[in-house]
Amino acid sequence: MTCPRCQAENREGRRFCARCGAELSRPCAACGFSNEPADEFCGGCGASLAAPSPVPSGPAPDDAQRASPPEAERRQLTVMFCDLVGSTALSEQLGH
Repeated sequence: MTCPRCQAENREGRRFCARCGAELSRPCAACGFSNEPADEFCGGCGASLAAPSPVPSGPAPDDAQRASPPEAERRQLTVMFCDLVGSTALSEQLGH
């Protein structure tokens, strides 16, 4: 795959140029089709590519970081349960 900015050859599957860091393709959020950076509509499904794809703000994570699951989050939860004595008999009487 040739970089549109610096014309460097990059291996298939790369999303950013190994030489200059330019975006090599734009994956469609709807179907995943790999589009050219300048495309405005997906070549696979026709969806708009108007929303810019996220650009990493720092160095790319290594393989160990990508494979690790997201950290668990502890949340507070309140559960309320109510049991009425004789509710089954009462519901049978009112149900008719």
